[in-house]
Formats: sequence, C-alpha cells, structure tokens
Amino acid sequence: MDPTQNPVNPTVPVADSNVGVPTPPAPVTTPPVEPVEVPEEPTMTPIPEPQQAPEEQPVAPPVVPAEGTGDAGTGMPPTGTPPAAV
Repeated sequence: MDPTQNPVNPTVPVADSNVGVPTPPAPVTTPPVEPVEVPEEPTMTPIPEPQQAPEEQPVAPPVVPAEGTGDAGTGMPPTGTPPAAV
C-alpha cells in the first residue's frame, strides 16, 4: 500500500506528519506609513511682555460738589428738593 494514499478516501492524499499542528498565521505586513507633514498652524501674534508700570501718579480725591449744587452732571436739582414755586 502506498503510504501517501489515504485508506479512507484514496483520492485525498495523506496529510503531512504535522497533522494537528496549527499552521502559524502569516505575518501581517503593513505597508510603511509615510510621515505626513502637518502644516504649522499660524500662531497667535506673540503677546508683548508687560511693560514696567510707570510710577504711580498721586490720585486726586474725587470732587464732591458743594451742598445745593444739584446732582453732579445730571442738570437736575438735588433729590428731595421741592420744585421751585411758580
């Protein structure tokens, strides 16, 4: 009997001696990835360094209008003043 002939199905040859040994999967070859050049995003205009603060000027005290001059800048008589008699 031919050792390569399958006794069960003579048309199918006998498998090799490594029957049952799983064939290792073929190595997956990925094509090399070409580096994609990323265009540089336009950066914001550089923030200038804070300049040295000038020497502090003396702050003038707020101007307090004298009594009876009306509400400052409104042109209205002081609140609570009765309207002028006509």
